[in-house]
Amino acid sequence: MVAAAGPGAVHGFVSAGGATLTYIWAAFPLQPEDGGDPGIGLLGNVVFGALGVTILVLAARRVDSLSPQVRSRIWE
Repeated sequence: MVAAAGPGAVHGFVSAGGATLTYIWAAFPLQPEDGGDPGIGLLGNVVFGALGVTILVLAARRVDSLSPQVRSRIWE
């Protein structure tokens, strides 16, 4: 199988990582719509933000461990 020209695993990771980080930082300045406690909202943002960053770090390690041939074929 010949790898087609196009995005590879690294490109996909960077796109998904950028979207995830944007989602995380954009959540902090928003206030709860239901008028709930802002402290609970902040705690939720911190917990889910840390979880998102942890998943990105694990995904980065996984993508980095792939061989270049596999990286280029993942997104065909």
